[in-house]
Amino acid sequence: MLRTITQKCPSCGYVYVEQQHVEVQTVSIEKRYTHRPVRKLNPIRGKEIIKRDYLEGDEEFSEIFVKGSLVPHSTQYPEMKLLVCPKCGTVLASRVAMKVEVTEE
Repeated sequence: MLRTITQKCPSCGYVYVEQQHVEVQTVSIEKRYTHRPVRKLNPIRGKEIIKRDYLEGDEEFSEIFVKGSLVPHSTQYPEMKLLVCPKCGTVLASRVAMKVEVTEE
């Protein structure tokens, strides 16, 4: 799956396009007695919702969050990295991160 991110620099107005290959994987849940999360990535209209299913003993519990809503995960997902304008050098946040910053204010 190919996703195109269009970015416009707020200071100089330069528009540049970045294409990313996005892997969408579905992992079947098995009864495993480990603490490793089983990830399901579901793209929903441009946003990606991550559901983590944890198995501890016989108990299952899930953690669901929208990609970009948790800052510590920014290193794992390339679209959360800060972008730099190639023309004037202004540091931009990505679209997802900018949305999160606006809603938190």
